[in-house]
Amino acid sequence: MPRGKCRVCGREAEYWVPWANAWFCHDHFIEYYDKRVRRVWEKYFPRGHRKVLVAVSGGKDSVALLYSISKLLGDSGLYYHALFIDLGIPGYSRESLRIVEKNAGRLDIEVEVARLSDYGFTMEDVYRLVRARRIRRPVCSICGMVKRYLMNRYAYEHGYDLVLTGHNLDDMIGFTLSSIVSGRIEDLVKLKPYVEGSGNLVARGKPILFMYGVENKWYVEAVDAEIVGGQCPFRAGESSINVELRDAVLAADKKHPGLAILMARNIVDKLIPRIRAPEKKLKSCSVCGYPSSTDPCGFCRLRERVSALLSSQE
Repeated sequence: MPRGKCRVCGREAEYWVPWANAWFCHDHFIEYYDKRVRRVWEKYFPRGHRKVLVAVSGGKDSVALLYSISKLLGDSGLYYHALFIDLGIPGYSRESLRIVEKNAGRLDIEVEVARLSDYGFTMEDVYRLVRARRIRRPVCSICGMVKRYLMNRYAYEHGYDLVLTGHNLDDMIGFTLSSIVSGRIEDLVKLKPYVEGSGNLVARGKPILFMYGVENKWYVEAVDAEIVGGQCPFRAGESSINVELRDAVLAADKKHPGLAILMARNIVDKLIPRIRAPEKKLKSCSVCGYPSSTDPCGFCRLRERVSALLSSQE
């Protein structure tokens, strides 16, 4: 497609956004992106939060979130820091932290680090045990659970009342369709842009939930941010059903621009409010005291299992 003119200023454009049916120059694409993030914040996030933690892994989505949300949080006068979770992945974790610190430094944002090794194991230990079939659960599934636990625990213990993550539209579509196919309709309530906290469960938010992954890629390019190259060395090939379903919708979106955004907004604004999810009474884990649907919680069971297996190898 021949390059057009920016819809806002008429200068030569750099970014064609099909779902907006518009070309944007460098500066006005950044402005367009930031406005969309601000709309999500103003529509779904309640006022009253004082201390915000932005989870940043070094990938395109979380880095885009950090750059965009820092403007909004700064304008709002909120106290905020970035959080990096060191999972102990050889080489990869160190490089990811370097990139997070570099980007945060450009924005004058302090980076705090939560280390899995402080709990007696790392994801390298988990990966080796999964490979040896001593733990029968996908590495990525375990990693997701570990990150959720550490984000919440770190935020609570350091006085934060809101954690922001870089979940995007692509993630949402895959999760939505896999939940529908499996009949777990009640799981869709997890997709709300904002989930309130309670007790030692800190409120969570997804300000870029309606942004395509490719928009996040363009944004980090536009702000000249460095991101982690390649994928995690422990990541298995993407062959799960939610990835296949996600890709099918995104392929249809190319023929019908905006289809995925329309779907996502209808899910959040129309479908989720009508879902009567069964009330899950969370328990306090008898080991760590944090909320869980099981006792001990998944993290503490994993920690005990890994410790026992590592000890048996000595």
